[in-house]
Amino acid sequence: MHICHLSLLNPAVHSRIFFKMATAQVQEGYRVTIIAQDAASSPYMLEGVQIIPLGVFGRKNWRRIWAVSKIARLARRLAADIYQVHTVELLSMAQKLKERSPRTKVVYDMHEDYVANILYADYYGEASRKVLAARVKIIQDLFPKWGDGLILAEDCFEGLVAFDPDRTAIVRNKFQGATHAEVGHKIGPQGLPFMLLTGTIAENWGLWEAIELWKSLNGIQPLGLVIAGHSQDRELLRELGRRVKASGLEERFVLAGGETYLPFVEVEMYIRACTFGVALYRLQKNIKDRIPTKFYEFMAHRKPLLFTSNPKWDALNAQFDFGMSVVWPCDGNKLAQISADFLADRSPFYGQSIPPEAWSWESEKHAMLGLIQKLIT
Repeated sequence: MHICHLSLLNPAVHSRIFFKMATAQVQEGYRVTIIAQDAASSPYMLEGVQIIPLGVFGRKNWRRIWAVSKIARLARRLAADIYQVHTVELLSMAQKLKERSPRTKVVYDMHEDYVANILYADYYGEASRKVLAARVKIIQDLFPKWGDGLILAEDCFEGLVAFDPDRTAIVRNKFQGATHAEVGHKIGPQGLPFMLLTGTIAENWGLWEAIELWKSLNGIQPLGLVIAGHSQDRELLRELGRRVKASGLEERFVLAGGETYLPFVEVEMYIRACTFGVALYRLQKNIKDRIPTKFYEFMAHRKPLLFTSNPKWDALNAQFDFGMSVVWPCDGNKLAQISADFLADRSPFYGQSIPPEAWSWESEKHAMLGLIQKLIT
C-alpha cells in the first residue's frame, strides 16, 4: 500500500508531514513518498520515506504555478493508492487523479483554516484577500462530493468542511521530536539567557510585541533574543533589522532562518537551549481558537512560554502550568514578575506536572492511522 503526500509550499522534511505523518506510516508498514519543496537535485530516501523534490520557491514566485503541473505529472507516474494532500490548491488536481483511477483515495489534511488565514494574515494584499478566500472556500466546499477522508489539525476546524464524520479524524499537531541530540553549548547571543520566538515571522504572530518585550526586559537585566523562523516578506525582515539596530541591542540578537526555511531539527535545538519562549499572538479569527503547535513544543521540552491572554489558552495553562499569560502591553510590575519568574526563580518549575499525552504526537497518530486503515478496508 503506497501513500503519497502532496504539498506545494511546505518543505518535504516538515514537522507535521515528515516527522509525524510519514514516519508513523512507514513504521506501520506502508510505502510512503512525499512530493514537496526540497533543494535536492534528485529523489532520495530519508528514514524510509522517499522524497521527491520540487526545488525551493516562495509564496509569490511564478514557480508556484508551474509546480502544480509538475506535482500532477509526478503523482500520476507514482500511481499511489492514497494521496494525502496538504495544500488546498492541490485538491482540484487530486480530484483529476481520482477521476483517472477511481480506486485511488484522496485525503485532505487540513493544517489551517485557510479561508481565515487569507482574510487575516498579512502576506496577501488587502485588495485580493476576499477574492482568494472565496476561491479557497469553494474548493473546500466541493471536496465532500468526491474526497475520501478528512484530517483536521485542530478541534476548532470541525464544521469548516461538511464532511462525513465517520471518515474524518482530528489529528492535533502535537510534538514529535526531530532529533534527540542534546545541545552541548549555548547557541544564544553572547551566552546570555535568551527569549525565543519560533515559527512564522509575521506581525500577526506577535513579532513586534516580542521585540518590545525584549527591549523592556533588558531594562531589568541582560537578555538575548533569538528569532528562529521563516518569512517570505523581505520588507518585513528589513524592518526587523532596522528595529533591532535602533534598540542598541544588536549584539544580543540572533535571527536564525529569515528568508531561508529553518529545518525543524534546528528549531528544536533552539527550544532546548532557550530560557523561555514567547507567543504574543494577535487574537484574530485565524488564531484565537487554536492551540498553536509551539505550545506543545515548549511543553515537551519543559520550557516556559509567555503567551497572549486568551480564555482557551489560559484554561490550558491552568491545567498544566506551562507558562504565563499577559495582556499586552505589560506594565512595570508585570515585567518585573516575568523577569523574576522566567529568568531567576520559577522557570525550572514550569511544566513539571505535564503528562506526555498533553503534548505528545503518540496520543494523535492512532487517529490518523485508523482513518487510513478505514479507507483501505
